[in-house]
Amino acid sequence: MVYVRVCVFMITSGVIQGCPLSGMLFALASDPMLNCFDERLVSGGEAEVAACADDVGMAVKSIELLPVAARFSRRLSALLV
Repeated sequence: MVYVRVCVFMITSGVIQGCPLSGMLFALASDPMLNCFDERLVSGGEAEVAACADDVGMAVKSIELLPVAARFSRRLSALLV
């Protein structure tokens, strides 16, 4: 006879799904921003930008470029709001 131990857990919270269009709207809004990052910072080899779903990450080559990237990010986010 084989015994199998089963763990049971309750799911008490989660993410409520919103409008099915929200993913597409986010992609349409963030694509121009990512293209600007690519043209101004990534193509020169000064930074790397990665995006997946609703997360965007950036890594700069040197600490001196961090204020430039932050300033650029603030300008673009003001345009998207």
